[in-house]
Amino acid sequence: MCGSGAARRGDTERASCLLVRLGRRELDTRFQAVAAGTAVPKLAALEVLMFVGDNIQDFPALDQTATTDAKLADFGSRFFMMPNPMYGSWEKNAQN
Repeated sequence: MCGSGAARRGDTERASCLLVRLGRRELDTRFQAVAAGTAVPKLAALEVLMFVGDNIQDFPALDQTATTDAKLADFGSRFFMMPNPMYGSWEKNAQN
């Protein structure tokens, strides 16, 4: 959902935009399309400031094998987890 107009702040125009899609197919491909400006017709490339998900696979280039500090560094600043204890890929995690 993108606003039809941009708010003027100094010499810079900024538009608010929330891009959502139901389903879990090809998340990394969609993330790249937003950054490249090919996700939505007539929408320029966007810098994604925040990712919110209920599964580690909702974040760019991450999966259950992400265990190093470098891969998990964006949690709390750019990546935010809203846990869903009812289901998820964590059910298949060997550490359970």
